Amino acid sequence: MISFMNSVKNNLPIKVVFDTNVYISAILNPGKPRDILIESFASEEIQVLISEPILTEIEKVLALKFNRTHSDISAIHFAIMNSQNVD
Repeated sequence: MISFMNSVKNNLPIKVVFDTNVYISAILNPGKPRDILIESFASEEIQVLISEPILTEIEKVLALKFNRTHSDISAIHFAIMNSQNVD
């Protein structure tokens, strides 16, 4: 809570980490999770953080549970990593 308040007070972007399930839901379904991700990526007030383990989990879930092709998964990986405000 203190970090959030400091970010707001100092006009710094708020750092956000989304769970794998949010990404999977946003990728597979239109609606709220997708809208939230798109808005977060576009916002200058939010900095989306993602780790290599989360990316790896997204890729595994898409491949094993949802039978996405390697090409689809590579495109999704590229899109996430090249979205604005993602570190």
